[in-house]
Amino acid sequence: MTKHAFAIMVAGGLVACQSTPQAADTPASSGPRAMSVERDLEKALLEAEFRTLLEIQDSYRLMLTMASSTTFGDRKLVWSADATEKGNQLSVDIVGLIARYTMEITVRANDPIPMDPVLFGREVQKLGERRAALWLDLVEANNLPESTRSIFHHGMYPNR
Repeated sequence: MTKHAFAIMVAGGLVACQSTPQAADTPASSGPRAMSVERDLEKALLEAEFRTLLEIQDSYRLMLTMASSTTFGDRKLVWSADATEKGNQLSVDIVGLIARYTMEITVRANDPIPMDPVLFGREVQKLGERRAALWLDLVEANNLPESTRSIFHHGMYPNR
């Protein structure tokens, strides 16, 4: 008896599924679900840009480490006053952008006006370009081999 009742419920469920309109038949909605999908996409883009920002920060830290070690044979990487100033400002800007991202994903996680991932990506790209330019200045100022230009290759950032 229970087998028959179960079979009837399954058959009824199949009929109900076939009689209800499919999601593909309905026009795209701009309701809460569409907004949720859009918000998830924005979060994914922000996370990708944040990972790039962390890579830029790590490579900058590596540049600083090179100044305190004999990375290139018997020479240390020497920073000029101008390079030091640019590096300090780059460090401040990286930390500032990390702080803004952290605020976005914690305090303002449910904010109706989220951080724009495109603008955030542009800021990350500018920091990457500044980091690459600083590295190239250090390469030239320290007369390093041409092959060192691409050590911090970051996609589009270093100039060759």
